[in-house]
Amino acid sequence: MSGATAMIFACDDSPATAASTKYNLDASRTAMAFAIEHIGIGKTYGRFNDVSGHLHLDMSKPANSAFDVTIQTGSTNTNNQQRDDR
Repeated sequence: MSGATAMIFACDDSPATAASTKYNLDASRTAMAFAIEHIGIGKTYGRFNDVSGHLHLDMSKPANSAFDVTIQTGSTNTNNQQRDDR
């Protein structure tokens, strides 16, 4: 099985005033999308509607930066209610 996943996210607009800053994902402007190949002839596209998380940005030590995201798999949306309810 092959597939692709893409995440587009937006963080709140808090100013970065310290060397280490935490940004929360803005759920209204965040999307987690996916594509799944179906028997080699087509793809099913979808998204997860319930995504949350934050970005911890450490400007003084970038290696200490981290991105945490939680995706509720029950929020799958493929535009096919019968498939999504499984």
